Amino acid sequence: MDAPIDHLGPKPKPSLKRLGVLRRLILLTLPHKGRFALATVSLFIGSGLGLIYPQAAKRFIDDGLANGSTADLNRLVAALVGVFFLHASLTWLRHYLMSWLGERVVADLRKRVFDRLVALPLSWFHERRTGEITGRLASDVATVENIVGSQLSVSLRDMVSLFGGLTLLFVENWQLTLVMLSIVPPIVLGVLLFGRRIRKMSTAVQDRFAETSAHVQEVIGAMQTVQSFVREQRESARYDKDIELYFVDSVKLANWRGLFIATLTFAGSLGIAVTVWFGGRAVLDGSLSSGDLA
Repeated sequence: MDAPIDHLGPKPKPSLKRLGVLRRLILLTLPHKGRFALATVSLFIGSGLGLIYPQAAKRFIDDGLANGSTADLNRLVAALVGVFFLHASLTWLRHYLMSWLGERVVADLRKRVFDRLVALPLSWFHERRTGEITGRLASDVATVENIVGSQLSVSLRDMVSLFGGLTLLFVENWQLTLVMLSIVPPIVLGVLLFGRRIRKMSTAVQDRFAETSAHVQEVIGAMQTVQSFVREQRESARYDKDIELYFVDSVKLANWRGLFIATLTFAGSLGIAVTVWFGGRAVLDGSLSSGDLA
């Protein structure tokens, strides 16, 4: 937080700016790299274990059922229970460590932000409302906690599952995998279009929350003046208006996020349907086993 809060000079390109923010977030975890490394290792191993489940389904269908062997079925289920327990233990460890990192990074970041605030000149504070500053300190830093403690972990897990799963799929049947991947370009286009709008709306909601917090801070700080001039109803009406505007913006954001998730869900389900249709035809003509399709 050594750089000035207000950016001077030409603004960087959005993509470069986002990369710079991501780099600074990662740098915040470096003092705790041991925990971060352990969390990452548990994430990779846990995600790798998750890739075993489709292979277990294949063995269950092709060996346990088709061969009619109870012993093979018992061994498969026993092995699965062990994998389930190990997977659950690693999931707990990853969640705990990443949550700890998120809380620790937020605590460190709040200290650095406050140290920077108290060092700024008085003219900077004269140009801004107290409530807006405290609102930013509360909501924006909490967003960083969500990114470091939750979203970063989920993103890494999904990346491992994606590339590991694609590798296994190509090994099983590369033709069917290419059919499944035909749905990816429309999904990527949807992510780009929805993501840009959702990002702008999310920023607007945060700005609205900061403005509302600023109003509350001003009214509480000047309550004697408000009551002396009998402005209680006027301030209440203004706050009601601010809250309603915040509610409307939040609902719009929730609507777009829901539409985004629904679109991705439909596209993914459509990909499954197409894969099952092509794979089912391959099973019927004998070029693919039922376990491979599963």
